[in-house]
Amino acid sequence: MCVLFFFVVAISVHYFFLFAIIPYIGLTQEEVLPLISRYVPDEVTTLIKQNLGHVFYKHGTLLSFGVIATIWPASGAINVLIRILNHAYNVKETRSFIVTRFLAICFTVAMIFAITMTLVINVLAAGFEKKNFFTI
Repeated sequence: MCVLFFFVVAISVHYFFLFAIIPYIGLTQEEVLPLISRYVPDEVTTLIKQNLGHVFYKHGTLLSFGVIATIWPASGAINVLIRILNHAYNVKETRSFIVTRFLAICFTVAMIFAITMTLVINVLAAGFEKKNFFTI
């Protein structure tokens, strides 16, 4: 139950982080909307379209807050996951709180990097497909 709570909090804050970083990676509103509409229902697409103008206005403080606010609860979820695995395998935790939290933050940053790279590869693949790089 506790792990689920931390993951829900981390996912919602991660969306804020992703929307805050969109203007900095060079995408335009016209490029982002078809990509998002591919994965979400039409009703959600209209809601996103109404609010997308605010996303493309660069908020430096929002980006900083998004990074910090994403990493802390997500690392809390990873920290709980470490404790659950220790309990499941009957292992006594010998590391200090600081070391365990640092490991959780490292795993969280790796997870954020993997998710972001997955999204970037998806966007690049759509761009390559549009330019017919994959045709024989």
